[in-house]
Amino acid sequence: MSFDVKQAVTIAGSYLNDLFPTNGKTQLEEVEHDLHDDLWKVTFSYEDPNADPLGVRRYSGQPFQRVYKVVTVDSRGLVTSVKMR
Repeated sequence: MSFDVKQAVTIAGSYLNDLFPTNGKTQLEEVEHDLHDDLWKVTFSYEDPNADPLGVRRYSGQPFQRVYKVVTVDSRGLVTSVKMR
């Protein structure tokens, strides 16, 4: 099965949000198609929920620390890995 970048991002994003619920604050960072292995590597970021346990950043206007995850999707549309970046 072959699919385009939009489908790869949709599959990867859905999988990531199932594992790490982010309340819709996931941001797409980059997408890479590895033609040799026919894999899609999709990088997302989201605010680290543990970086501000007291809520100080929220009220001071300081930016939140972001977590980066790379989701790999194979040619069948199956997620094969989720890694920190």
